Amino acid sequence: MSRLARTTRTGLLVIFVMPALLCASVRAAQPIYEEEPYDKITLDKANDNAVLKIVPLDLPNRQPPVQKPVGKLVVHLLESPDKEYEVLWRSIAKLELFEQLILNEAADLVAAGKYDQAFDYYAFLERNKPYTPGLKKAIDDYLYEEAKRTQIQGQGDSALALLRELRVRDPRRPGIELALGRVTDELVNRCVGAKNYAAARIYLKNLATDYPENSVVAQWRERLSRQAAPLLAEARASADAGDLSRAAERTRQLAAVWPDLPGARDWAKEIHKKYPRVVVGVRTLTADIAPNRLDDWTIRRDCRLLYRTLTEFAGAGAEGGKYLCPFGEISSESLGRRVAMKLKPNIGWAQGDATLTSFDVSQRLLALANTADPGYRVDWADLMMSVSLRGVYRLDVDLRRPHVRPEAMLQIVLTPHGESLKPGEPPPVNGPFIVQSRTADEMIFTANRRYFAAEAGQPREIVERRYPTVAKAISAIKRGEILAIDRVNPWNLALLRTESHLIVQPYAAPLVHCLVPNPRRPMMSDRTFRRALAYGINREVILLQMLGGTVEKPVEVPGCAVTSSPFPMGIDAGDPMGYASDESIKPRPYEPRMTIALANVAFKNYLDSKKPAAKDSKTPDAKGAKEAEASAPKPAAEGQDDAAKPAAKPVVKPKVILPKLVLAYPALDEIAAAACASIQKQFKLVDIPVELRAIEGPLPTRIPDDVDLMYVELPTWEPLVDARRVLGENGIAGQCSPYMTQALRQLDEAVDWTQARDCLHRIHRIAMNDVSILPLWQLVDYFVCHESLRGVSARPVSLYQNVEQWRPPFQYPAEK
Repeated sequence: MSRLARTTRTGLLVIFVMPALLCASVRAAQPIYEEEPYDKITLDKANDNAVLKIVPLDLPNRQPPVQKPVGKLVVHLLESPDKEYEVLWRSIAKLELFEQLILNEAADLVAAGKYDQAFDYYAFLERNKPYTPGLKKAIDDYLYEEAKRTQIQGQGDSALALLRELRVRDPRRPGIELALGRVTDELVNRCVGAKNYAAARIYLKNLATDYPENSVVAQWRERLSRQAAPLLAEARASADAGDLSRAAERTRQLAAVWPDLPGARDWAKEIHKKYPRVVVGVRTLTADIAPNRLDDWTIRRDCRLLYRTLTEFAGAGAEGGKYLCPFGEISSESLGRRVAMKLKPNIGWAQGDATLTSFDVSQRLLALANTADPGYRVDWADLMMSVSLRGVYRLDVDLRRPHVRPEAMLQIVLTPHGESLKPGEPPPVNGPFIVQSRTADEMIFTANRRYFAAEAGQPREIVERRYPTVAKAISAIKRGEILAIDRVNPWNLALLRTESHLIVQPYAAPLVHCLVPNPRRPMMSDRTFRRALAYGINREVILLQMLGGTVEKPVEVPGCAVTSSPFPMGIDAGDPMGYASDESIKPRPYEPRMTIALANVAFKNYLDSKKPAAKDSKTPDAKGAKEAEASAPKPAAEGQDDAAKPAAKPVVKPKVILPKLVLAYPALDEIAAAACASIQKQFKLVDIPVELRAIEGPLPTRIPDDVDLMYVELPTWEPLVDARRVLGENGIAGQCSPYMTQALRQLDEAVDWTQARDCLHRIHRIAMNDVSILPLWQLVDYFVCHESLRGVSARPVSLYQNVEQWRPPFQYPAEK
């Protein structure tokens, strides 16, 4: 028997060896650091090199003795910790502490290329056994090997991060500067190839901070400087030739490549003074700007850049809207029976030598009353009696009767006399900007040199940059890439207001969001079915979600509310903009039972209209419709109390399969997309199938024939004239009952605000009863601008309302 066995007990070797064999199978299933801690003793050859797993030894600082002591070591076997055993120190070939075992296994994993597993081992030791001998060097070696592997795999950023961490741990490690330079060179070369010069400069700056004299930094500084120098020369040459646009473009390029080029910053500041530029983040770009579009956000936004109308809505007044005339002065005379105009001289268009005269205005006003003109307006034709010229720049318009706000009808784009426009062709530009170029992701407007109201220091270039989501645009404005965002979602407001350098502003007037039915579609032509849809939308819940709230924690935004009116309700109780909405007319409540009942009745009527063609087919849907109608609760009259409704009967879903409805919405409008998705789910609850269709580009002026409902946002800020544009014979709704026709004519004939308000309240009620459109809610839209952008109006009607007064800051890459 061996010396160890004689010292301890008979059969001890068997007890020691068996746990070691079991350990091998357990370790394959879990990392060693997750096992119960133990130390390991390997005996000498005389004891058959037995391996003992023991309870961790209580050693000073958990450090094994440098020299093997004389005598015995008292141990407790891991399998029987309550028993003591004595081991002669001279019989111990190797003593391995638990932390050393973990460190050794981690090294084996690194050697095997299993870096991710090794990381967990090292992390455990640093967290729990930071003073393990050799741990720091092992981790440093691990970081270096992992950096080499990731670089070979093309993951340069990961390799750089590992090397930078290694440098922090051991700044004097041999070869660390060379390795950092090699990886940085590779990353910079990749960025320059992709023209991502900003990222390349960051890599070089980080390397230069640690090693100012590194050869990679010197080489790239020289190379980028040589690349930027010709751009500066070209920028100066373009400026000398009077081409400031090209000079500014080349200046931006050289600032992107190497802003530290001597003289570059001073030159960029000089160009900024001569050629201020603003970049705006948008969700959609305008394809074709057609002035006076009522239902297209993008066109309304950009129209102010290209066109000035004869009168412009400037906000709500005490009675109706406030209007200004950018071309001169407009006044009311002869007790409201005459409109006098005095024009400014030398007002031209972006192209040609013609200037605006009273004759141009008179011809445009007469054309509005001509049924053959595409811009014909029946209300203006009925109001205008004659136009008289009083000189080159003066004219009078005589009216058949007084009108409370004739300026509201004159929001028209003027054209030079004799200018013949092809169908669909936009009129000549007379606004502050013209379109220079457009791509799928960017639209550039440059200053109109012949603009009559230009101001010194105003932007010479407006760039609209498209972002796929509002969230990405918000990230861009935080990084300083853009100075404004034209529209943000209501659920973004709370987060944006926490950014001190961003200004969140509401627009002056709200938009009414609604569904417009297509009267040419079979089911949509039925008033009963339209009523069914109105009862099937839980407007309050959808609006609450869009505002970023919940039922438990509602969020209130002033001016945002469910509505029954196609006209604004105003922002608050004292807002005069709400003059057209009758507050006594409440929105239809969410009544899914009513939806089911009315939908069944409408579908039965639809089937009955098809009976001659389907008489022999014995359509099962007709039978199902009759059964559903018989079992459905009777619809209550509008305004009936809940107590009078048959609340005790269970909800009976229709047994017929209703036709699938197609609901269209602007593809890039996140608010519309979210709302329509919710509406689709709510209709599904009452077995009304809905197919969503995203419309790319601007919404069509006429609802497509294969679309049942279209989601639109209406800026009906002056209901006096917008009522007809929305609800008239040729309005957005596309249908008009005799009652509505009569009410609109009475509105046209109103001579004071009391009559106008009464007529509009009547129109509101008729629209509610006809369900000619389905109003959903009113939303106040917000825009965001950086605090450094000066001159932006508080609460503008549109983003570019006072773009002539914008003053962008000087920005240079080195200052970001």
